[in-house]
Amino acid sequence: MKTITISEYGLLGCDDSVENFNKFKSAKIDRETFKELEEFAKNEGSEIFAFRGKYLQAKSYVGLIELKNGTIIEILPKIYNDNNEVKIQKQVFINLLKILYNLPSYKFLESGKFDIEKMPLLEIFIKMFLDEVEYIIKKGLKSDYITNEDNLNYYKGKLLINKQISKNFIHKNKFYCEFDEYHLNRSENKLIKTTLKYLSSKSQNLENKKRIRMYVEHLYEVELSKNIYFDFRNIKINRGTKHYKNALIWAKIFLKNNTFSSFSGDKEAFSILYPMERLFENYVGYLLKNKNEIKNLKFQKQKTFVKNLLSSRPDFVYKFNEEKIIGDAKWKNIDINNSKTLSQNDFYQLFAYSKIFNSKKLKLFYPRNEKFDYEEFEGKKFEYFDATEIEILSIDMMKLINKDY
Repeated sequence: MKTITISEYGLLGCDDSVENFNKFKSAKIDRETFKELEEFAKNEGSEIFAFRGKYLQAKSYVGLIELKNGTIIEILPKIYNDNNEVKIQKQVFINLLKILYNLPSYKFLESGKFDIEKMPLLEIFIKMFLDEVEYIIKKGLKSDYITNEDNLNYYKGKLLINKQISKNFIHKNKFYCEFDEYHLNRSENKLIKTTLKYLSSKSQNLENKKRIRMYVEHLYEVELSKNIYFDFRNIKINRGTKHYKNALIWAKIFLKNNTFSSFSGDKEAFSILYPMERLFENYVGYLLKNKNEIKNLKFQKQKTFVKNLLSSRPDFVYKFNEEKIIGDAKWKNIDINNSKTLSQNDFYQLFAYSKIFNSKKLKLFYPRNEKFDYEEFEGKKFEYFDATEIEILSIDMMKLINKDY
């Protein structure tokens, strides 16, 4: 299994010049892989890749996707400064996911010995999942009363009359019964084991494969899930099972491709993809939520402005010093001193929000870059014709590396 790493807006092509064609991290690939990727981009992958002459260019999705020939394409966030090393891009992406899912800090990632740059993203995610499974095993696997039915030599539980008649019309010494047994075969354990079995064919890392085998053996009493959708619906997280929570988040990502992505292509394709716009919006929301001065924060608050037809939904509505603020996060590279890089549509959208939500204070959040380096939450102000104020604020993504978040 081969892993190829590019950044958002990076290019994939078959010639040597592709890697230096633009400022984004790009990669040369073999013709067979390019041909398969080309077919993918023409069909279900049109949201992920765009045609740029003889090259394919990644759009603003980050994560990974596995092609049918086994090649994995990693797409990492483009950080708008000079520090666009793979290590930093991976750290930013992983920390965005940790914030999104409220995951803990994993010890191996904090260790200076771990080479995050060389290890493929998929193997890092598998390792994070395996750490959660290890935690479950140490805390103890939970059993539950499981309803079973079987044709028994003795009476147990409740006799199923219709099945008793059909199955035991001749063998009258048998009892077709429904009964409860206290067993490890609860949905949570079945999903964990099913994820382990699934990843056993995905992982190429020797340590990960060894741990997968060990944990599968530890769950020898547990059956594989026959219907993952039913089992996910049947999950019970309470005081006794809260140590399962993080492992089941990863199980859902691996088994159901359960991400922010609207991509849902070939059933054989495996992907973990997120629109970077949504991850950035979530990160800004996280920062706002953790500022003491901000009150009554609402995410994606919807309000109808044309009855039974149109509604509006800004990213954030909150109070600051008793004033109502409307905010929107935009994953765009801007030059604060060059008006051509500021989108009129962004200003139109915020002006509409101001009227619909009756607010005179508006905020636009963009990622910080070398041409937009205001201190975080101190921005540049503009004014609409009706004296409504709009402030442009920068968000420093490098704070995700410094753990200052």
